[in-house]
Amino acid sequence: MSARLYVAVAILAVVPIWSVRYLPTVDGPSHVYNSWILHELLRGHGGPIAQWFAIDWRPHPNWIGHATMAGLMFVVSPVIAEKLFVTGLIALFLFAMWRYARSPFAAFLAVPFAYNRLFHFGFYNFCFGSALYFLIVALWWRRRDRPNVRTVSLIAALLVLCYFSHAMTVMLAMGSIGLLWLLTIRGRRLGTHALHLLSFVPVMPLLWWFRSTGATYLDAEAKGSGLIGFLARGEVLYTLGRAQRGYALAVTILLAIGIVVTLVRREWRWREDDAWIVLSIVIFGLYFLSAFVAADVRDRMALFVTLSVLSWLDLRLTSRSLTMATAILSVAWIGYVVSHYRHTGAFIQRYLRSAEALGERSTFMPVLYEIGPPDNLAPIYYHAIDYMAIRKASVDISNYEPVLGYFPIAMRPGVEPGDIFVAKPEDVNPSEIAKRARYLFTWKMPAPLHERIAPWYTLVSDSDGGALFRRK
Repeated sequence: MSARLYVAVAILAVVPIWSVRYLPTVDGPSHVYNSWILHELLRGHGGPIAQWFAIDWRPHPNWIGHATMAGLMFVVSPVIAEKLFVTGLIALFLFAMWRYARSPFAAFLAVPFAYNRLFHFGFYNFCFGSALYFLIVALWWRRRDRPNVRTVSLIAALLVLCYFSHAMTVMLAMGSIGLLWLLTIRGRRLGTHALHLLSFVPVMPLLWWFRSTGATYLDAEAKGSGLIGFLARGEVLYTLGRAQRGYALAVTILLAIGIVVTLVRREWRWREDDAWIVLSIVIFGLYFLSAFVAADVRDRMALFVTLSVLSWLDLRLTSRSLTMATAILSVAWIGYVVSHYRHTGAFIQRYLRSAEALGERSTFMPVLYEIGPPDNLAPIYYHAIDYMAIRKASVDISNYEPVLGYFPIAMRPGVEPGDIFVAKPEDVNPSEIAKRARYLFTWKMPAPLHERIAPWYTLVSDSDGGALFRRK
């Protein structure tokens, strides 16, 4: 009964994706845009895209999302390709949590985390990698007494796939398996048990190469304070409207109750299953350490801290009513996401309509004075203009992925992109933009600032807060 109910909830969980035309995420549109660029370059199309961008064939950890969506674009539109990929991502996450969680109650508690903070910031590759993390660790645990060719090959293949999703998730998966391996040596022949470690061999050269490139993710402000509060408030769960905080708090309270009851009722003698508790403690420690590196690393680790406890959460209850209660909470969460997506989706469509006059097969740069609609905690306007860039087959010169150097798309030699590190739109230099961008798109720009643009650009259209200028 629980399995069928979980499948039904999992099917409902993908409804938000198909309830809107454009997914309201921050980096998602950029990933779709660069997947489309990859698709266009693979087809051999010329024009401004080929003049600005090239495929970076090196084994970067962010290939999985771009390659999948680029492949899907051979049969469907870019917008549908994104939705298909994200549908698979959500389905993979929910399947992984069913395998990872100790009980149906714990698995249903994981459902809201499919639409977590990282997902709504558009970190598709990381989210895919985190789903693989929980699946890999759960599979290894179930096969820990069978270090045969099938087990080693399966885990090795999944680790390589995880690497091409995100470097952090594969390293955490290897570290988690290594710790669980150490904690399960007792009672096993060391030589036989050590065969599990062969699973690490194929992915090690890839990690060594990635380390040797010196690639690092964007620096963010380190936050070493408020760590417990961040977890207690369930902040890894909310990035939509403020009403979402109530749902996040309810899930956090249920998790806290489950942890307390499990620890109080357990027998205080070592059992092999207690290795999961040790793993949670270690991940919690890594969460504290990573918080002093960068805030975005803290957010990512918070997801693992929260979900890691589901592997040992045991209320010793088989009540159908308890399972049904968590299922209802999950459905309520999904309903809220659909409602908010519909609300914010209308804002995104309005935002994009204001850029309809953008020229085809041209170059442009967006300058935003408002980064998101009201009552939405994520700045979803940041890269949303890239949906229009795809429709117009044009170059967004502020495309950040080729500049960073760890995505499948690179800049052509000699091409100078727009400055992606400008913190304030007031600091944008229109004379420099005019050297590379035929069009300038502004959103919610104060009217007096039009004078700054006038020497280089002519107003083409002005509607609903968006203004489009063409170079003189």
